Amino acid sequence: MAFSASTVLTYEKDIRPILKTSCFRCHGEAGEMKGNLDLRLRRLILQGGKSGPEIVPGHARDSRLYELVSSGKMPKSGKLLTEKEVATLERWIDQGAPTARAEPLTPEHVFTEEERGWWAIQPVKRPVVPGVSQRPANPIDAFLLARLAEKDLSFSPPADRVTLIRRATFDLTGLPPTPAEVDAFVADTSPQAYERLIDRLLASPRYGEAWARHWLDVAGYADSYGYSEADPWRGWSFRFRDYVIRAFN
Repeated sequence: MAFSASTVLTYEKDIRPILKTSCFRCHGEAGEMKGNLDLRLRRLILQGGKSGPEIVPGHARDSRLYELVSSGKMPKSGKLLTEKEVATLERWIDQGAPTARAEPLTPEHVFTEEERGWWAIQPVKRPVVPGVSQRPANPIDAFLLARLAEKDLSFSPPADRVTLIRRATFDLTGLPPTPAEVDAFVADTSPQAYERLIDRLLASPRYGEAWARHWLDVAGYADSYGYSEADPWRGWSFRFRDYVIRAFN
């Protein structure tokens, strides 16, 4: 991976997210320290575990941590680091393994400034709608057009009405529209035709059924227990399923 000569990587911004995703489970989180190795702070990585220091600042190819992840020996469980992530780790070590700021005394319950800046936990605020040369149909389009304009791009041509109703119906209900529904939408020349279509799909019981499925999959929903040939029935599990569907609807 090519880095700009002026790019300086830091543990907090560039390395910790990689290690948190792939390595913290066995080396820091939930009190687990395989090999007595804690990767949650730069100085703990340098201190190392049973095998000694994990990095040699300034020399990635001499660092045990780099050797293990670049060879695919670690992590032993879960997804291996990508080539980009390995290159980022190599660059960081070769730069001396810098940190953005002085590290806290202990790693427990510590969130870096970079983690605290994650977009999903920022206060909700109304952004300024960007000005664009092409008149947007709504404020969301203005944000999309502004980003597209940075790359000299614009929207694709509008979809034909048959394609449009198929996209909307599949997205919201997981099912194709009926031929009668397609014909009715194509024949509806009202400016509010699309809005009425969306309202109808959102009001359909199929909407809740389609979108509840994702949540039920995550929760491990099933009508029976499995595990054995007996496969005992969960007689009341349907109440949870129906609750999730009703919540969406």
